[in-house]
Amino acid sequence: MHTPKPILQSKDQAWPLHIRDPKGRRQAELQEPQRVGIPGSGPAFHPRPLLSHFIVLKMSFLKDFGVKTESEDLGRDEPQCCSEVSQPHTGEVSDLNQQVWVLQGQTIVTVPRSNSVIPVTVTVVPCKYPESLEQGRGVPIYLGIENPEMCLSCEDIEGQPTLQLKEEKILRLYNEVEPVDPFLFYRLEIYSTSTFESVAFPGWFIASSDKGHPIFLTSHQGENNVNFNLSINA
Repeated sequence: MHTPKPILQSKDQAWPLHIRDPKGRRQAELQEPQRVGIPGSGPAFHPRPLLSHFIVLKMSFLKDFGVKTESEDLGRDEPQCCSEVSQPHTGEVSDLNQQVWVLQGQTIVTVPRSNSVIPVTVTVVPCKYPESLEQGRGVPIYLGIENPEMCLSCEDIEGQPTLQLKEEKILRLYNEVEPVDPFLFYRLEIYSTSTFESVAFPGWFIASSDKGHPIFLTSHQGENNVNFNLSINA
């Protein structure tokens, strides 16, 4: 598509210049470029203001005439943290010893994967307000199970951060007006595995141990298995 060229005011006119489209409508105002001193020479125009004005004007004209820009394409490809979630993602979790999460009563325990074992279906929903939490620790998520509908929570019990499974709807947590810290975990992906760090208790991670033992919180990463494979259903 041919993009019409912007029309500038006459060159003898004073700054600022007005940028107009072919129909004479004013599109933008161009300020006088900054002058910088260069040793051994006279003043020179600074290129950055001119470049930034050109980019903004180019984007404006392309959009006005229906031309899709590269940045718009990139924006569509990137996950939108603020897009609404109507259903949680589902999947399963296993540790590095090929033990999967299963439900026993009101507790999640780990057992070796086999044809006779049915892993519990986990549910995952991102936090609606990640910008209000500490940055750089991972993606904050709510983590629960599908049937029965319950969510993992971190509570202080007798001075000890403790992992619990509570009857709670994961989408209700997601739709709260602010993050519900006890139910949130920073998911940090390390190669093909993930760690789940408590938001309420930084430095404490979900961990697994021997066969048939419940998952728990630990602050000793080197002594316990805190790396898990989280497989999300397509």
